[in-house]
Amino acid sequence: MDEGIIKNIEHKEDEFGEILRQLEIFERVYPYYTNMIQDHIPSSSSKESSLKSTMHTEK
Repeated sequence: MDEGIIKNIEHKEDEFGEILRQLEIFERVYPYYTNMIQDHIPSSSSKESSLKSTMHTEK
C-alpha cells in the first residue's frame, strides 16, 4: 500500500476516535441540558402534560 494512503487512513481513524469521544461526552451532558431547558420553559411542558392527560381521558 502507498505510504500516503496509510497516513490518510490513520488520520481518519484519529478523527473518528475524536468524534466518538465528543459523542460520549455529549451523551453524558445532554440530560442536564434538556432538564435546564425544560426548567426555563415551564409553559410548554405544562401544556404538554395537560395535553397528554386530555388525550388519555378521551380514549
